[in-house]
Amino acid sequence: MIGLSVSPRRRSRRTTTGQPDLVAPILAALSLDEGTGMFGFDGDEAGALHWVVDTTSSYADADALVAAKPTAAASGSALALAGTNAGQTDLSGLTSGGWQFHVGVIDAAGNASNVLSTAFTIVSGNLELSGDPLVWNGDQLIFNAA
Repeated sequence: MIGLSVSPRRRSRRTTTGQPDLVAPILAALSLDEGTGMFGFDGDEAGALHWVVDTTSSYADADALVAAKPTAAASGSALALAGTNAGQTDLSGLTSGGWQFHVGVIDAAGNASNVLSTAFTIVSGNLELSGDPLVWNGDQLIFNAA
């Protein structure tokens, strides 16, 4: 009996020269606005954009990032273009503390890009009240934030 070992095959998309595309997308220049959830990055190929918010410091490539999406605090997907990309995520549901935002792209041939990561911190503020929060001044009920 002959044993065969078959490994998973990459999808192969042909380039304009007729050769299979074996080159992974390259990403650079990640930015994140924590206040609005807007993010941006540059990429040299179009493909499927994947983003994750968690506490992991880095990922080997976009395939590893996609595998982490089910356990992430937040995640999503969109279309990435060759060139400058922008997107938005909702960071409002995150608890206070340190977080990492990661993006990666998988091109049409299945090549996984590098992953860009940036750290950010969610700080929840509490209004401290001293004394009675509501006070009647004889004329109206006022909020006492002193």
